[in-house]
Amino acid sequence: MSSHSLYVETGRYTRQRIDRIQRYCTFCNSHDIEDEFRFVIKCPIYEHIRKNCIKSYYIRRPSMQKFVELMTSCNRLVIKNLSTYICQAFDLRNSLIVT
Repeated sequence: MSSHSLYVETGRYTRQRIDRIQRYCTFCNSHDIEDEFRFVIKCPIYEHIRKNCIKSYYIRRPSMQKFVELMTSCNRLVIKNLSTYICQAFDLRNSLIVT
């Protein structure tokens, strides 16, 4: 649905549209696109939250295959923990954004 505030989405709606490859994560110096994969699996800003909510299998040696597996899981506990992670990570992200 793309109904989130990650820069991969919001960058396309700014006054001067930003090319997708330039929609970097603004919270670290990685020069990676701030997309769903990075937000859930890789960004070091959320590492402490991620370790508490997501099994190490998904974050150790991350891959798109593991990400899709996580996002499409039918396991209730995995879904609950992923939801908790997303809520806490967005809360942290929103607290870091300077308006």
